[in-house]
Amino acid sequence: MRPRAHRRAVIAVVDRCQELIRTGVAASAIENLDYSPLVRAREDARTAADVHDRRDTLLRRLEGLP
Repeated sequence: MRPRAHRRAVIAVVDRCQELIRTGVAASAIENLDYSPLVRAREDARTAADVHDRRDTLLRRLEGLP
């Protein structure tokens, strides 16, 4: 369950990044975010809920980009 949650979380974040690019958000702003919590979730997260929390935090950060 956790590996599947991680794959889905990564896809959700990538999809959102692509949407932001299409709406005019600078690629440099997206590139400057710290994605390491989601990257590390593959090894560090104990449950799928932990992975979802990391995904949601990152998606909130993406929403705050100009």
